[in-house]
Amino acid sequence: AGYLIMGLGLLSSLINPFIGPLFALGGAFVALAKTGIAVDPENELFRSYNNFLGFHLGHWQSLKEYKFICILKVKRSTKAISRAMVETETSSSSTFDINLLNGNHRKKMLIASFSTKEKAQEEARLLSRAINMDIVPYQPQLSAKTLQRRRR
Repeated sequence: AGYLIMGLGLLSSLINPFIGPLFALGGAFVALAKTGIAVDPENELFRSYNNFLGFHLGHWQSLKEYKFICILKVKRSTKAISRAMVETETSSSSTFDINLLNGNHRKKMLIASFSTKEKAQEEARLLSRAINMDIVPYQPQLSAKTLQRRRR
């Protein structure tokens, strides 16, 4: 998509020398930008970054409060509601998200999202080895307030 926008921007710069280069620059950014995760195991830090022309943009965060890695299947969908208040699902997709979890699984940090479970498992194994954390199923502990509500 980025290369297409960049090409259209270059073509439209022949017609409009002010708008065309803006589209070309926007297309270049989309085409050449990459995202990733950098891990510093010695200092127990990580960052999700955007890389554009060799510059890594993103801030470092501490790994100390996170103890585990998990993979969650997430369904993302969009819905439309008509004037007659009829709800229709317009699109739906599932992704597999790699998350860091704290000790009781109540806090999680999204690291990466993948379209296939196999790719997510492969990346989670690599991350697990790099930061020395176990891959576990997501099982958050219930809070005292929730336990009281369930006892009623």
